[in-house]
Amino acid sequence: MLQLLISLMDNPDHRDFVIDLYNEYKERMYYYAYSILHDEYLAEDAVNQAFVGIVQNAERIYALDVSKIKPYVV
Repeated sequence: MLQLLISLMDNPDHRDFVIDLYNEYKERMYYYAYSILHDEYLAEDAVNQAFVGIVQNAERIYALDVSKIKPYVV
């Protein structure tokens, strides 16, 4: 589902930005989600849901200062 949402993004810069965010933060996000939820499937779902929100707000996140992106995503 996440791949479909990313592929439907209009702005190629935002699309590449979200893909880069996913590749950079997916493991860290999973680690934090798993440490809270103690269930691998729930942690994977939490990461996917977080990225759905990131896709929906890509324009705003793209405009953030670089130092604010990591705390926002993770």
